[in-house]
Amino acid sequence: MVSNVTSTTFSQTYRDDFADSDNYHRILFNSGSALQARELTQLQTIIQREAEQHARFIFKEGAPVHSGGIQLNTRFEFGKLDTTTYALPTTFSTLIGETFTGQTSTIKVRIVDIVEATGGDPATIFVEYVNNNSISGTNTPVRLTAGEVINGDVSGTNLQVQSTNTTANPAVGRGTRLSIKESVFFVSGHFVQSNAQSIIISKYSSTPTAVVGFTVSEQIVKAADDNALYDNSTDTPNLTAPGADRYKITLEMALQSNVSAGTTFIPSFDIVNGLMAAVKSAGDNSLSVVGDILAQRTFEESGNYTVKPFIIKTQDNDSDANKLDITINAGIAYVKGERFESYNPIRIPIDKPRTTTTVNNDVVAAEYGNYILSLTKLGLPNITTMANVNLRSATTYGGSTIGTARIRSIEKFGSYYRIYIFDVVMASAKQFSDVRSIGLSTTNYADLVLENSVAVIKDTSNNNLLFPLSGIRPSAITDIALTTQRRFTGTASASATLALSLSATGETFANSSNWLLSTDSSGVESPIVINSGGNGTTGVTLGSLQKSSDVSLLAYVNKGSATVKTKALTNRTATISPEGDNTVQLERGDIFRINEVRDATSSGNIITDYYILDNGQRDNFYSEGVLTLRSGFSAPSGNVYVDFDFFAHGAGGDFFAVNSYTGQVEYEDIPSYRQKNGQSVSLRDVLDFRPLRANTASDFTSTGAVTVELPANTDLITTDISYYLGQGYRIVLNQAGTFEAVAGERALSPIYPSVPANAMELARLTVNPYTLDDSDVSMTYVDNRRYTMRDISDLETRMDKIEEITTLNMLELETATLEVLDSAGVNRLKVGLTADNFTDHSQSLRGAIDYRASTDVFNRELRPSFVANSSELVYDSDASNSVSLIGDTVYPLYEEVVYASNTQASSATPVNAFNLGVTIGHIKMSPSTDTWFDTVRLPAKIVDGGTKLDPSNTSLWNDWGFNWSGVQADSLKPGYSETKTSKNGRTTSTVTSTIVKSETVITSMSDEVLYETSIQYQRERFIFFKAQGLRPNTRYFPFYDEIDISDFVQTGSGKFQYFAAQATNSDYLDPGDKYINQTEFPPTLGGKTETIISDANGTIEGIIFIPNKDAIKFLTGTRQFTLIDISELNRINATSYASADFVSTGTMQHYQEDIKHTRRHAIQTTIQTTQDPNYNNSSGGDNEHRPGGDNYYSYDNGEIGGTTPHNEANAENFGPPQQRPAGLGRPSAPSWGPDAEV
Repeated sequence: MVSNVTSTTFSQTYRDDFADSDNYHRILFNSGSALQARELTQLQTIIQREAEQHARFIFKEGAPVHSGGIQLNTRFEFGKLDTTTYALPTTFSTLIGETFTGQTSTIKVRIVDIVEATGGDPATIFVEYVNNNSISGTNTPVRLTAGEVINGDVSGTNLQVQSTNTTANPAVGRGTRLSIKESVFFVSGHFVQSNAQSIIISKYSSTPTAVVGFTVSEQIVKAADDNALYDNSTDTPNLTAPGADRYKITLEMALQSNVSAGTTFIPSFDIVNGLMAAVKSAGDNSLSVVGDILAQRTFEESGNYTVKPFIIKTQDNDSDANKLDITINAGIAYVKGERFESYNPIRIPIDKPRTTTTVNNDVVAAEYGNYILSLTKLGLPNITTMANVNLRSATTYGGSTIGTARIRSIEKFGSYYRIYIFDVVMASAKQFSDVRSIGLSTTNYADLVLENSVAVIKDTSNNNLLFPLSGIRPSAITDIALTTQRRFTGTASASATLALSLSATGETFANSSNWLLSTDSSGVESPIVINSGGNGTTGVTLGSLQKSSDVSLLAYVNKGSATVKTKALTNRTATISPEGDNTVQLERGDIFRINEVRDATSSGNIITDYYILDNGQRDNFYSEGVLTLRSGFSAPSGNVYVDFDFFAHGAGGDFFAVNSYTGQVEYEDIPSYRQKNGQSVSLRDVLDFRPLRANTASDFTSTGAVTVELPANTDLITTDISYYLGQGYRIVLNQAGTFEAVAGERALSPIYPSVPANAMELARLTVNPYTLDDSDVSMTYVDNRRYTMRDISDLETRMDKIEEITTLNMLELETATLEVLDSAGVNRLKVGLTADNFTDHSQSLRGAIDYRASTDVFNRELRPSFVANSSELVYDSDASNSVSLIGDTVYPLYEEVVYASNTQASSATPVNAFNLGVTIGHIKMSPSTDTWFDTVRLPAKIVDGGTKLDPSNTSLWNDWGFNWSGVQADSLKPGYSETKTSKNGRTTSTVTSTIVKSETVITSMSDEVLYETSIQYQRERFIFFKAQGLRPNTRYFPFYDEIDISDFVQTGSGKFQYFAAQATNSDYLDPGDKYINQTEFPPTLGGKTETIISDANGTIEGIIFIPNKDAIKFLTGTRQFTLIDISELNRINATSYASADFVSTGTMQHYQEDIKHTRRHAIQTTIQTTQDPNYNNSSGGDNEHRPGGDNYYSYDNGEIGGTTPHNEANAENFGPPQQRPAGLGRPSAPSWGPDAEV
């Protein structure tokens, strides 16, 4: 019988008395001396001890010397068995590897492992699903049916799945198994091999947490235990000749939680929530003394650093709402020189900081503006109901009403009155600057003080009634004291007095010097005369009033026991008729949420998404909530049924605060409000003095209205406020390879704790008070970046460039400041230096008409301009020689030859060594990319070329009349003419030049790409695909960019084709406008495939049509196409899937043509000559005697044609100089005559 090794086994049983202290290093055998058994044993011990000492210098105990592959399978499919009818066979291990078929579902499974019934768990099989038999999937994988019998295809054995199938006791599901291949570990001074083995961490959960390792078993094996220890000198063991005993060390995988006391256990793997958190004693951390030396050297040279940074995120804890999980993703780091690598996310739960502290006598400033100034005032408006007063166009309430406003407070400010207004509404085409008085009547008004002759509202930026607390995240507000302005009315007695009193607890009169009093009948302000009471008392008697007159008083009241107003979350359902603009008035204010909107009735179609909610909150009051129809949605034809929740405001109390929401909504759900200025404020962090307007009226007196007394402006409200505390953390990795979240003290202004010794800080985390959700934190990473020699070299290169640029800048500056003087001492114009490294267009004048360059940013070179286009290439086999098409690529013809071969196999390695439960295939796509250019032509850029005369006018008689006389060409128009007369002897010439026609000459100067933009959405496109390695006979669902595209996929045998092999007239080449706005795969091409099922080989071939319509379109870039065996894109739940990427890149080229418009005037010139008969030329006479009296000539200039002479009646033809008759220009002497042509 195999016996376990104890501390005395070697010394007593085998007389091995070796001791290190003896310092024996060799056994020297003597001739003639008998050989002792202990000497042979000690010989092994000495050698082993030498090897062990060397090994311990290198390796730690339990270190992996050679680690095989590790696989954590959290998709280990199980099926619980009901053995009542079909008992589990005694030799059930023979069923492992056999395929069973479900007699109900017809699904085929291969048994991977079997576990007998233990504890309260039934016998369980673990399987790999081989064939789903085309069963339609849902959002969960297709599995065996509860209660069904499965039959072995070979043995004929029947097993039955248990019929109970609940969440607490599922019949089928997923467990977790950890597997490892053959490995070698350093254990007990020996290098021990661990055979390939597996352990089920959790039979029925895929998210277990456990520590897995190896138990160490040391045993003595005798010949009686193993026949292989008998003499094997013959073919069969000699059972009469037992050999020596053997010392055996065995490693067996185990869960730390199952290891009994006294058993040697080597922890190797940390599993957290179904993820491999860490591999213990892996890599450098498995080294012993030499590892310590290397670690010390690394730390001294480089310190702590990260090779692959740890990305840290926070998320809510799944099981405890009061906790937050810090998730630290995989990374690599060196801490104190020790290398640490995490493979999967590690979660560290921390408590959300929800303890509080109370700040006593905290103060909140109540300050508001939006007021007008007045020097002249009659009467006091009703500030209790926030009176709606008229805005008048003249003083003393004269003129006409041009708007309205509400008054919420009036105070005396020196000789002025400050009248605080809100809800200002002006009449059409009117402005507040036109207002001259405000009020209700000629006895109740105030004239405005103008600035620069216009009315102005002062301090408009401070126009709200939300007063922020001194801190954030209060939990409660108590012990409140404030001063408010209150309106009192009464009738003076016959003795001209009026007694007023306060009855509410804690109220006393205050600030009597700032009270305002007026007589209602005349509106005249009366001085405040207090006969008794007043400040600090609950009663006051006013004197010196007009006897028996009605008076109004604005007084201040100190509230020493103020309270917080309540809000009650209330549900309301109503059938409402939309307004003419399709808005739905909800007839309640302070809307919390819309639960549902339906068409017509409570059973109508749900149209909640049709509307946008306006919850009714305003800067100065709560108004009625409104639903506004979204753009692009059609309004219902009739009524609308609305189910919503709103806050009903309590009548008592003084303001709203965080207490108002206690018991109504969760703390994190207390609403926020975005003010008119765009700033968002959380209503938990303010004191809210906004009144509620009536349900269906725009006033504060009708049904539903709730008013609030405003605090005195600039008053300090004192209160005791309990605040939640925040907390700071340092996320560190210590030398042992453990992550820690080191917590600081909770405080109103938390500080970070100290970094522990022998740890590297990764990040600092501030957790806000209460922590509303997982995003309510702030994270600052600590830069622990590693710098390699290449990084340092790159930095040196960058520094060299910076030095070069700095030198150039200094030269430019020196050139700019250098004075070069001319002879007069004036600084000459200097041209500075410029540097362009051609990495962008920053120094290019791209808008210039003559810009004809492009920038090569990769080579940093300036190149000529170009236009890029994409062309579809289709392989034409008939026109191709010495090439072959392989896939979508054309190659030169070649022949294949064997480079190397190995026809011998040393061993077999299973493809699926760990029996993974997920079948992951691969997809081939053609094409796998789509690059195209589209063109948009912008409106032509018109360049004004001005107005020009025909160029040939330089040969015209009197061209200086047009060009030199100072007449601007732009001012000329048809009909304009100039006449010039000259005399030469007896001949008088009159030349008349007339603009007879104008035309616009259009000249294209350039046509180029002005700029390029990326196209946002993919164009219509057909993509061929072939998926292989899938689960046979299984239904799959197609997803593209995480969207179900079942309507746009067609599958079938032989559907896959290479895109380049398509015929030039193929419908699949360029869908273009032919298949625009398709709602499914084009029916003319066979339509979509209703159910996509893999064939018996696990292959699916098909075609994808990428749509581009408003209802469904996809962004350009890299998008993933996935086939998955469940109806949602959830790889965790799936049992089979395959994915491939498709890259789409579209570029929109924006062309613009530069066109030069020039207005050209065509000119007609006529020449009339007359002869003076009385002229006497004493010098020899006029050789140009022209009989016949006056002659008249004309010619045209401007338009092609008109090559014959004509008079003014034939002046429609114009022609350039080269097409005129010879001599057309200035008249020449020899050609004059009665019938001469000019």
